[in-house]
This record gives sequence, C-alpha cells and structure tokens, in this order.
Amino acid sequence: MRFSLNYLKQCLHDIMYKDSATVSRAVETTEDWTGALRQQHDIIYSNLPCKLSQYKDLDADREDRAQDIKIDFRLTCDPDIIIEENDIVDVVHEGETFKLVAGTSFNYITHKEISMRRRREAMQR
Repeated sequence: MRFSLNYLKQCLHDIMYKDSATVSRAVETTEDWTGALRQQHDIIYSNLPCKLSQYKDLDADREDRAQDIKIDFRLTCDPDIIIEENDIVDVVHEGETFKLVAGTSFNYITHKEISMRRRREAMQR
C-alpha cells in the first residue's frame, strides 16, 4: 500500500504537532533621518504548529560565579517552513513557554528537525 506525501505530512501534523511557535528573525534597518543601522526582530511565523522535544542531557558550564545551563531541544515542523540559524523561537509546549535559539536544520521529505538551544543561568527562573 502506497500513501501520498501529502497524506503522510497530514498524519504527522494531526498526530505530532500539538505545540505552537512564534519565530522571529534579526533584520537590519536604516533609520531615515540619521542613516544609522539598527537591528530589530521581525516575526516570521506566528502560531506555527510544531512539536518540541528534549533530546540531550543538561550541559552545565561553570563561568566565574554563575553556573550556565544549556538545554538542547529538537523542534519538528513541516519541511516547507524556513527557520534559519539564530532565529529566536518561542514555543508553547503543554502550557509552558520556551525561549529558544535555532541551530542546524535537517530536512526530510515529510518533516524538518531543527536543533534548538535554551540558555539560562542556574537558579534563575
């Protein structure tokens, strides 16, 4: 039995994509009256259906007086979505919002997997 690609993508969407994401990207703009370059984040996608999962253990680095915690995640979404490295991605997963930075993207015919990283200092909430 053969299934169409669109059918398989729809199955993934229905079964897996229970989270939602807002993706913003740094864009340089020039101020008209001064000519100064300014960087701002523009929203590229809003309410993007996706799936967030943790795929690595915690990685803790000791820097001076603070303990830096790095947590790696994987974001899965439709392969037609374009998320670039260093895009800021806010994902709502089971009621909790994760602020993440996009890393390398792996494209498959049915879906896309993007490595994500959340950094925060230990004891910070």
